[in-house]
Amino acid sequence: MIFVGIIVGLAAVFVVVPSVDGAAFREAAQQAADQPAGVIGALAAFGIAFVLRAIAWQRVLPELPFGQALAAIHLSLGANHVLPFRLGEPLR
Repeated sequence: MIFVGIIVGLAAVFVVVPSVDGAAFREAAQQAADQPAGVIGALAAFGIAFVLRAIAWQRVLPELPFGQALAAIHLSLGANHVLPFRLGEPLR
């Protein structure tokens, strides 16, 4: 199974990398490096959004531990990204 994942990952790299504009990528990376506070703020907001979702699920299901709520959110979002046609939606 790991072999299949490696093959799919390499195929994705060979499909995606040629379509990336190198100059635009370098410019975006330089802008991010020039404004680390903005990058840190965006990452913090992204993380806080997951924490708030887990807290919301705890209000719906009070017996659900925070760690399990957070893990379930990540699992369902990961499944949505990997599975076609949003088949990960029932995991939510």
